[in-house]
Amino acid sequence: MAYKIKNVVERLDTIAAEKAKFHFREGVVDKGDNSDAERRLTSSFVTEPEVYGRDEDKEKIIQLLLTNVNRHYDVWIYAIFGMGGIGKTTIVQLVYNARVETSLT
Repeated sequence: MAYKIKNVVERLDTIAAEKAKFHFREGVVDKGDNSDAERRLTSSFVTEPEVYGRDEDKEKIIQLLLTNVNRHYDVWIYAIFGMGGIGKTTIVQLVYNARVETSLT
């Protein structure tokens, strides 16, 4: 039992040393009940008049999808990557709204 207590004390000492090393502070933060309400909601709805400078990108992606060289595959994956906030989701929503939704009607 003394060995287990010694291990726990060593782990607590390590945690305390890291706290001091990274300048962590103790405190209580009250987030309230509306922490879920602050999450960002996403959908496929984009009001196109608010999106500027993405027409060329949208058309390039649509052409990639429509003129796929490997037509014998059932699933196509195109990676769109970049820093947060540059409009990756927005451009995909524009492509979806331009082609997928219009083909369903």
